[in-house]
Amino acid sequence: MGEFDFKYRAFVSYSHVADDRLAPILQRCLQLIGKKWYRRSTVKIFLDQISLSAAPELWLEIEANLAQCQFFVLMASVQAAKSIWVRKEVQWWLQHRGIESLFIVVTDGEIFWHPDSNDFDWEKTTSLPLDFQRCFRSEPLYVDLRWAKEKDGLSLRHVKFRDAILTLAAPLYGRPKDELDSEEIRQYRSFRIAATGAAFIIGILTLVSAYLFTHAQQEAVRAETNWRTGESRKLAAMSIDKLENGKSIDDAIKIAVMAWKLESTNEAKAALQKIEQASSEMARVLGRHTRGVAALAFSPDSSLLATLGRDGSILLWKSNAWVQDGNILVGGLSNDGPQCRGLPSCKISQLLFNESNSRLLVWESTGAMELWDLRNFKRRVISEFKRQDKSLQSVAINADGNLIAIVEWDGSLAVWDVESDVLQRVPETFDMGLVIGVNFDSDGSLLVIDEVVDEVVDEVVDRKSQGIRISNWNIATGKIAIGPIATLSNGIGRRGVSIAGDIEKVSFSRNGKRIMLKGHYYDSLVEISRNLEINELVLPVRIEWNFDLDSDGKLLYVQKGDDWEQWNLLATPVILSKGSAKDKFVKMKWSSDGRWRAEVGKEKVSLWDMNSVMAGPIQTINAQCFFQEKQSDCIKHLCEKILPSLEEGHLRKLFGIHNFQVMYDKYQSIINGSLCDYR
Repeated sequence: MGEFDFKYRAFVSYSHVADDRLAPILQRCLQLIGKKWYRRSTVKIFLDQISLSAAPELWLEIEANLAQCQFFVLMASVQAAKSIWVRKEVQWWLQHRGIESLFIVVTDGEIFWHPDSNDFDWEKTTSLPLDFQRCFRSEPLYVDLRWAKEKDGLSLRHVKFRDAILTLAAPLYGRPKDELDSEEIRQYRSFRIAATGAAFIIGILTLVSAYLFTHAQQEAVRAETNWRTGESRKLAAMSIDKLENGKSIDDAIKIAVMAWKLESTNEAKAALQKIEQASSEMARVLGRHTRGVAALAFSPDSSLLATLGRDGSILLWKSNAWVQDGNILVGGLSNDGPQCRGLPSCKISQLLFNESNSRLLVWESTGAMELWDLRNFKRRVISEFKRQDKSLQSVAINADGNLIAIVEWDGSLAVWDVESDVLQRVPETFDMGLVIGVNFDSDGSLLVIDEVVDEVVDEVVDRKSQGIRISNWNIATGKIAIGPIATLSNGIGRRGVSIAGDIEKVSFSRNGKRIMLKGHYYDSLVEISRNLEINELVLPVRIEWNFDLDSDGKLLYVQKGDDWEQWNLLATPVILSKGSAKDKFVKMKWSSDGRWRAEVGKEKVSLWDMNSVMAGPIQTINAQCFFQEKQSDCIKHLCEKILPSLEEGHLRKLFGIHNFQVMYDKYQSIINGSLCDYR
């Protein structure tokens, strides 16, 4: 029979137990090795697992297929040597075809040839059935695939496996191994060239299509961007109009947010910045400061921290938990001026609690004041001391919060009764000097520290100083106890230089027993005795910038630039701890119990536990939004606050109808969500 008289090129006989995985790979590769890349394979290899149908007469069908095969390939293994079916297939082939068309592929076990007996050594050979005894005149060649038994990724791309397939395929195809390999490579190269050419043509067509599609998209995007820009500018103008005409800051915010979300134009940003500058009204909506912190103060018992925003808003924070205590207080005082050192032209804002934390006083160096009743959060504006030509130097509030003592820049003193709305001056019987500081004592009397001068002329610096003294003014009875004049080691009262015009800060300890005086060129710590005598204490460090005393005046907290120190004011002062601020250019404040330290920066307030300062700040209070720098964060925070008022019907009415289209619905489709959708 000739090559074309057979249905199959080869019959693969194997043990399903041993070579169920490898046999199909061998069949597939033998069929592909001689195939032209553009044609289907015309070579068929018989494999019983794939090619056999479920015939009732199994052996008859196997025998029929054996008769249709030109070659016989035995996948020799220990299991195959024992298989009844493999042995029957081998017996049939030896009986009808002979060994000339039979090829062996070893997949496991051993094959040993005995040259003396000219036959296999059947005591050592385990891979072949005994039917091969005395069949071969010389040792047959075989393909060794034992190494590929458990190998993954076998294909014609695998160099070693490809070589084994070519060795087996050469006699099956009747062509030399090298020629068959070269033809396979040539076919592969032809395929690569054709595939590359096709890919190139497809690529060119794809690029042209992509260009046309991209150009159309760009035109559509450009048109949409122009529309969004125009709408953003229009809405920004609407927002500013509502803001400037006092119509509704809430609606102005909603319109400005939509303008920014449509397109972040300069006009939209300007509208948001203008809203931010709406001071306390903006703070009311946000529930937070909008333009940084101007001042802060701890309550006398250190249980509360009050922060005053530059927009005039006030927030109260519970110590330790550091959560807001109540709603934001929206006042009218703001600090827009520069930070300066006590000059009359500056607006230096201060906060002051009364002893029971029931009232909070906000005052500026210009004399403007607001008194908040923290029991009902009502505000009272005090305008009695607001002057164009004078400014306040020191202010104190009594324990009940119904008396406010004011020291003006010229050294004059007055006490205002909040309940009766009566202003009291110092009795004429008291020859008072230039008052530089006041503080209410625990019994309600007013401690006054003044400088006694011999001569008063036009300029403060020309005053001739005798020294300072402490007086106790019982406001209820009108009686005044006056202490002796004291001179201090820094020259006050001896060199004749007045300090009244040079005072930066006068700080009383909570119990009123110790006083710290700080000026531009001097600082002094004094203690007051029962008979109002002044005893000067050793000051451990030069106060160059900022300081606080604890409630007893026994601990001193000093800020020196970006560094701080904590001193124990014993007979010989001892430094207890020191450190540096987390951020640069901050102002520090300490609670009266010494537990908490606050760092006030431009954008935030960082709070520290002095018992564990190395652990980092325990809380950070963000003080402003800065639409110019953190627009997305600010918009998100704005949306969180106005979300409860975002009623769909109101928004549709607010944005109106144009060309029979509800604009709010159109805006939503453009920004892919609602006005404040940040999911």
